[in-house]
Amino acid sequence: MNLYNPVLTPAQMRTVLTNSCIDIMGAGWDRDYGSGILMALAALQTPRPRIISFPGSMKYSKPGQFQATLGGLAGSNYNIFVSTNLTTRSTLTAIRMTNADSIFTDTTATQTRRFYRAELSP
Repeated sequence: MNLYNPVLTPAQMRTVLTNSCIDIMGAGWDRDYGSGILMALAALQTPRPRIISFPGSMKYSKPGQFQATLGGLAGSNYNIFVSTNLTTRSTLTAIRMTNADSIFTDTTATQTRRFYRAELSP
């Protein structure tokens, strides 16, 4: 697991690493030097994706009682946004993952359709 940027898949991590290499032989990968010299600092400075999709579950009981479970990396911080039209959004809350799953509650929820978005905090 990549603890620096936990949302990267293994394939994405490989791309970040190979893209940070200085090619020292013919263009591209070669048998003796692979992708070249790894530039670790450049790889670590690759921008982190901010919009995260995680598995979770949701439950609406009655107005003011909407709960959602967000799955993520324990110790990470997320900002939760809410929208009714997918054009404008407002901050609902910020949560810190205490486990692999954490629950957030929307006490302003009604039966009107609402859209939620979780973004990993920098």
